[in-house]
Amino acid sequence: LRVLDTIPRCIQDSLSDWVRNASLCSSMVLMISATSWQTTFDFFGSFSSESYGEIHVKVPLSWLREYVDIDLSNEELAHRLTMAGLEVGGITVVGANWENVFVGYVERVERHPNADRLSLVTVDIGKDHITAVCGAPNVAVGQRVAFALPGAIMLNPETGEYQKLKAAKIRGVTSQGMVCSKKELGLGDGHTGILVLEGDVPIGAPMADYFGDVVLELEPTTNRPDWLSVLGVAHEVAALTRQRVSEPVGDYLEEGKPIKDQVD
Repeated sequence: LRVLDTIPRCIQDSLSDWVRNASLCSSMVLMISATSWQTTFDFFGSFSSESYGEIHVKVPLSWLREYVDIDLSNEELAHRLTMAGLEVGGITVVGANWENVFVGYVERVERHPNADRLSLVTVDIGKDHITAVCGAPNVAVGQRVAFALPGAIMLNPETGEYQKLKAAKIRGVTSQGMVCSKKELGLGDGHTGILVLEGDVPIGAPMADYFGDVVLELEPTTNRPDWLSVLGVAHEVAALTRQRVSEPVGDYLEEGKPIKDQVD
């Protein structure tokens, strides 16, 4: 397991049918380029080809903290890594603009009285029940969603610019908020449907508390392949901060008949 953990998860997934964990892979970017070919996996798993001749790895601090305790500020951590030879090219704060975005629960979905392709969605955000106009085809009762109140800073998919959300009348009905897609939250390019949250996240909880993160954009050198994995970076951080690394658990549940009894 420790050998596998030194290999970037995204490479494991692309080379093997039996290593699949998209939720972990989507948290890290590996860009590999050569003279005649290049492959780029971006932050949320879509495919592009923009890097040439460089290696970039994006490491979320939430994942890094699974292996090592970090007491430093983001800037101090980046400085120490850079001084040690692992250059930090940038720091991205996921959810920096989510001040008025909360986890909501879809209570009711009704047809808009004046538009066939729009719905009136009533969302429970813990402290209130709010109705908003929604055009997403995948919205349904019982979903946990990201709900933005007026005043939230959202990415406009049409202009690509961040704008402050305001209450607006849409086809004769006032919308007091917005059920968000990935793109509006700045999490990816998906805009045809809303982002449906997995798990039992508390209703009314700030989105930034549960889904926000800080991502270090690393530029490892070719002589340090251990820096191409989160575990490898964790060992570097531990060495710089005199912490211990919590290695991944290598035990797996064994059940069923012994394999020797199942092979002729």
